[in-house]
Amino acid sequence: MHAIRMKRFGITGVAAATLALLLSQRHFGFLLVLEAIVLVPWLAYSAYIIAVKAERRSDQLAVVLIWLMSVAVVVSVHVFLAYKTRRNADEVVQLVKNYLGKHGRCASTLEALGLSKEVLRAKVGISDYGCDVQGKPSFSYAVTYVLFE
Repeated sequence: MHAIRMKRFGITGVAAATLALLLSQRHFGFLLVLEAIVLVPWLAYSAYIIAVKAERRSDQLAVVLIWLMSVAVVVSVHVFLAYKTRRNADEVVQLVKNYLGKHGRCASTLEALGLSKEVLRAKVGISDYGCDVQGKPSFSYAVTYVLFE
């Protein structure tokens, strides 16, 4: 019985860690919705097992906690990535504002702001900068938890 329990915990731990590792990558957080489609009904079933079957309560509770920790890791990583990317984007916006205040016009290129495309990509990931026809600057970047925008 003990070996079966340890095998179940091991398989659950490996599956939860693998999924957490995959979903924690930049632009893959939206896949957590697919995990929730399976996890929510299973959590309801687990609540039933925990409430009714005393002999399975501790094992089921441990497995539930493993999966909930996996979800917490994914959410934490994406909250951190979103915060970090937003902070870095704010630095770029400040460069644009400084250039606009100093020169009175929109910088035509990133290089005029003192940035290269490589540096900008390292700071915020997928992004775009330009001036519209009226000379107003435009800066956008992809959110960190969605693959396509």
